[in-house]
Amino acid sequence: MMTRTRCTAGLFLALAFLLQGCDTTPTQPAIPPATQQPTPEPQPEPPVVEPAPPEQPPAPPEVPEPEPAPAPEPVCKCPPPPPPPPPGPVRPAPPQTQLVVLGEIENVRIEPPGIAYRARLDTGRALSTLHAANVREFERDGKAWVRFQLLDGTQNAPVEVSRPVVRTVAGREPTADKRYVVSLKATIAGVSQFTDFVLSDRAQASYPALIGRNFMRDQAVVDVGRRFTKPEPKP
Repeated sequence: MMTRTRCTAGLFLALAFLLQGCDTTPTQPAIPPATQQPTPEPQPEPPVVEPAPPEQPPAPPEVPEPEPAPAPEPVCKCPPPPPPPPPGPVRPAPPQTQLVVLGEIENVRIEPPGIAYRARLDTGRALSTLHAANVREFERDGKAWVRFQLLDGTQNAPVEVSRPVVRTVAGREPTADKRYVVSLKATIAGVSQFTDFVLSDRAQASYPALIGRNFMRDQAVVDVGRRFTKPEPKP
């Protein structure tokens, strides 16, 4: 019984081997699934470089056309117009000042003795000058005095005046005698003050009195374009 069983088993094994040998279809190896590759991104296309146009030579500068010559003006045989009349004298405006404005020529009253003269105001002269005749020095109370004559124009007669000597000044020429200086009251256009006058011979001068800066200082200014700013003082 054992032997039969073994034979049967061997038979089945032989049949199995036989069946296995009859299957001639080759076995294909298993192909692993393909790995999915990432899709590559599209690359930008290079810019298209257009060929540069050939350089053109610079244009020659434009030469302006010459302007036509102006037509000659017709010759006028008319006489030239007369020249314009010369402008009249312009009177300058008086200076803006609080001082009295005096003209170049003014009336002055001298006291004593109360005689009116026409005087010229000279800002370039320091001392005033008055015409006097027969000037003589004498002494009074131990002081030097002078006696002189002034000409009264209204009566045409000399008037004698005596005044103390303030000081003496030298003449313009080395051989000239010394001249005396006296103090007299002078009034011009309402301005009155005692002023030092040099007694001098002004018989040949245009004006018997010459008013200098010693009278005008801090009192008045002179406008040379004006004359007789105030009426003549009454004697």
